[in-house]
Amino acid sequence: MNKKRLPSLGAFARREDPLSDMEQLVQRLKTATAESRYLEWKLDVPVSPSATVKAKYRFVKACISFANTEGGFVLLGVDQKGRWKGLTEVDLDHSDPAKLTELINGCIFPDIPNLNYGVFKFSKKNFAVVHVPPSQLVPHVTTKPIEVGMGQSRRPILRKHAVYTRHGAKSDLATPSQYQKIIQIRTDQLRLKLLARIKEVPVPIPVVGKSKGGVGGTTLTVARSTDDPSAPVVRLTRSKDDASGVFLHEELSDGIFDEINNLLEANELISKGREHFMLGEEVYYRICAKRQHVDADAVRLNLLTSTAMDRIYAPHLYWLTRCSPGYIAKILMDCLKDDRQRHMYQTVRLVTLLGPQLSDWLQDILEKKWKRFAQKPDYYWAFQKIRSRGVSDSRLAALRTTSKASLNLPNGETVIVGDLLEAPDHASTLLSQACIVIFEGEKEFKSLARALDIISYGEQVASMNNDVVKNM
Repeated sequence: MNKKRLPSLGAFARREDPLSDMEQLVQRLKTATAESRYLEWKLDVPVSPSATVKAKYRFVKACISFANTEGGFVLLGVDQKGRWKGLTEVDLDHSDPAKLTELINGCIFPDIPNLNYGVFKFSKKNFAVVHVPPSQLVPHVTTKPIEVGMGQSRRPILRKHAVYTRHGAKSDLATPSQYQKIIQIRTDQLRLKLLARIKEVPVPIPVVGKSKGGVGGTTLTVARSTDDPSAPVVRLTRSKDDASGVFLHEELSDGIFDEINNLLEANELISKGREHFMLGEEVYYRICAKRQHVDADAVRLNLLTSTAMDRIYAPHLYWLTRCSPGYIAKILMDCLKDDRQRHMYQTVRLVTLLGPQLSDWLQDILEKKWKRFAQKPDYYWAFQKIRSRGVSDSRLAALRTTSKASLNLPNGETVIVGDLLEAPDHASTLLSQACIVIFEGEKEFKSLARALDIISYGEQVASMNNDVVKNM
């Protein structure tokens, strides 16, 4: 007769509460002949009075690494050679799950939200098991250093501001590939949270006419902003007979904006002090969609600007309006040193926005550079056309279009450029929407996003012209 095959220890670790099937779990734990990606043994209870600093924080390190990877178990009462020694009744009294949770979360941010804890008997001995599920709040980053030893023999158990993950049977600092996986998890969770946050709100609608029965005859329709099947389908109507509920809309709480800044903090950990954006193009657009809520110091602003201009050719003028004039001058000079087509087109647009004085400055440079060449680059001729048009609105000049031109939005609608020039705040909203759909994979709207960027923030950039000139 065949015995029912037990799930793997990894399958148990990934469950929300594997301790609900303690008998099967213990059977699986007994089959382990060594510590592994999902299992660590500890002989003593880490919160008992007799526990050493080393024992306490190696337990903490294991739990952090399990949370940042795929979950796992710390089995208490088993020594490092895998011998099941057991715990005394006094040990069990000290193995309070609340104290264990407090010990772990006192060393990290954010907290690990839920731990599973259970005790069991095996061969008439007491044991305890702590299950750490894979966390959706990764990365859990250490907040303080823990060291043991004295003088020159002093060595760290936990490093401050570190991300620990599981490497085989050991807990150690995360590798670049593990960082990438962690960021993907956070990105996916962020998308789900954005879709899920809705609340009821009153919607005042002016009555523009009367229909039969005295009810206003206006019917409003709402375009779906998501293809998530779990999101509600909404139609607004003035007809009480047709109405089945209240209007729902997405609520973006402060918690969501914290997520955006957490992504930037994670990038700083990954890049290890270098000014590199490691999270990829999609995540950049996600951050750009909520750009007003980024807690940006000079380092972050410079990083986001250089990423957009140098690496992914994305909207960046919002960051520039918050950069120093000296940094903008440096960007212009750097683009001239590395005169690839993309850099030069961006330089042309930027000096066009900044006004005639810088436009003349760039013209002098290009004339000297290309005077002897019959075949001049495309950006040279594009710049000549911009200068020859004499358009009063520098945004139109930078866009190389007219106020009567139209832009095609992701929802299928079109907007007139001239209308948006009169309403830059609305253009900024449309830019955020475009960044979201690019983040979700619709990359054909990148050029739209760049155009909306100029319309939204071109005037603010132009207002910095005198200060930038002083720094050239």
